[in-house]
Amino acid sequence: MGILSQSQELGEHLMSRAIILRRGVIGVHTQDAINVTRGSGPRALTGLLPTIGMLRAVKLKQIRPAEYLTEYRKRLESCNPTFWTELVQRCAYRAGLERKGTVYITCYCPEGADHCHAEVLIDYMIESCPCGVRFCREAKETGSSIPNLSYLNT
Repeated sequence: MGILSQSQELGEHLMSRAIILRRGVIGVHTQDAINVTRGSGPRALTGLLPTIGMLRAVKLKQIRPAEYLTEYRKRLESCNPTFWTELVQRCAYRAGLERKGTVYITCYCPEGADHCHAEVLIDYMIESCPCGVRFCREAKETGSSIPNLSYLNT
């Protein structure tokens, strides 16, 4: 069974549960992570990533970090549902692999960066992901200390 078939099954099971999202750093979090960088992230998620123009503008200080993040949020709001479905399937698969329901959304930004798109992506997924799966930042937000994912072992 391929990764997407497994992810679809896991996604269906997770519809009534929350997946915990945490911001991670590439190279530190690996198996339980989804890389969301333009250069090294999966092509299937390209529509959810900042454009090259957005990245260049913030790097060259042509726009302020706040403007960059606002533009990125607009990109997420208008994104094709196919990209959201792909991301949710990957999250469901990763959450099932780790068995704790936690997925790290990784990028190269240092901790506390004022222009981290991964943080915006996590916030957007928690607030309004259009695929029906619930996301949160901490286990306490799910109503229990760790989501019960024991059903994924079958």
